[in-house]
Amino acid sequence: MNLATDKIGIVGMGQTGCSVLRWLLAQGQQPVLFDSRDTLATNASQLITQFDVSLTVHLGEFDDELLSCCDVLVVSPGIAIATPAIEKAAQSGTEIIGDVELFCRADSRPRIAITGSNGKSTVTTLVTQMLNAAGVKAAAIGNIGVPVLDEIGSDAQVLVMELSSFQLETTHSLRADVACCLNVTADHLDRYDSFEHYAATKNLIYDDAKLAVWNRQDRNTKPATPTQQQVSFGLDSGSDEQQWSLQGNQLHFGRRAIMHAEDMAMLGSHNQANALAALACVTEFVDDLTPCLAVLKSFGGLPHRCQTVYDQHGVVWVNDSKATNEGATLAALQGLAGSYQGKLILLAGGDGKGSDFCSLCKVLNQQVDELICFGKDAVKLANKRRQARLVNDLEEAVRLANDISCYGDLVLLSPACASIDQFPNYMVRGEQFAQLAREVSQ
Repeated sequence: MNLATDKIGIVGMGQTGCSVLRWLLAQGQQPVLFDSRDTLATNASQLITQFDVSLTVHLGEFDDELLSCCDVLVVSPGIAIATPAIEKAAQSGTEIIGDVELFCRADSRPRIAITGSNGKSTVTTLVTQMLNAAGVKAAAIGNIGVPVLDEIGSDAQVLVMELSSFQLETTHSLRADVACCLNVTADHLDRYDSFEHYAATKNLIYDDAKLAVWNRQDRNTKPATPTQQQVSFGLDSGSDEQQWSLQGNQLHFGRRAIMHAEDMAMLGSHNQANALAALACVTEFVDDLTPCLAVLKSFGGLPHRCQTVYDQHGVVWVNDSKATNEGATLAALQGLAGSYQGKLILLAGGDGKGSDFCSLCKVLNQQVDELICFGKDAVKLANKRRQARLVNDLEEAVRLANDISCYGDLVLLSPACASIDQFPNYMVRGEQFAQLAREVSQ
């Protein structure tokens, strides 16, 4: 790609598209804009005014002939590259990339790349906080909410990149100093031909990486071409000196005990695995782990991720609204096992994104005492348990949970589904759950 001569199109003018537009305009480029909506986003219009340029804008349904007129298309992660018009443009010779690819070509600073179906934001945050605590200036960017191109020119020494499968499929020059895949469970099957296709896309994170960090207990995270240096993590005991593990109740690297797991501020075995992954990532940049361990002792987790939002009358209400796929809910249920005395009441449902929920069958029938399902795929999810209760929405679910709960119980919102059928996003869903929990418990 030649910024000076190539005709560049931006497909999708949401947060990522506007970030790309801002960066390209700053480079003197005048890209063509494509958006499937009927009106151009306000932020994009403001950028055009700010830079005082006149740009070609195509709104509505994508036209493959118009797309094919571009030498390069920068496609936002929310738009499938399998969209017919984009596929036809690619077949005509147009290069298809994403904002992460642009970033990687423009910025040569060391980078740690993190992906996985679940836990990405938690581990990205942990790694960033650990590096900063150890005196290495780091910034968290990417899928965590900060567009990567916005970080170009910052004073960060190391960039910690949270990457989704959608971002990885349009990135070809990542070459991370450390590449980590936490786990791969069924998700986004409405965007991929098969689970195998989804897993293979996650594996792209290892391409030309210096160090691969993978999960020993999830074979789908293992590098497909094991040519680079590797280190693994897992909650098993491990078998060699280059493995991070949980032995007894201690986090270990090889035979060396690092810290007691019970000293961590985050709850759940899944967060112990997240801690091991984070430690494996930072050791390439940090010699003394003491400040990193201090982070594990103080960091209580991100909002909407196994977050206790209310504890009244002996009933604990836990918000895990970020569990937007069955793998995340499975991790939450397994991680919280043994942390309550009474019943486990699970609230789940929403848009399953094509999931069949089969991986939840065993835990729903053996660990969950009451299952309350709501939303678009409520019936589909309820059918995975011998007995379940169906309601219309989250408010009804919370009120029913309150009616059937008693001292010692844990009420967990871990939907195993996206929120888009009834909410703008998972954050709003989690906030409503927390508010309702406080209301009904008064």
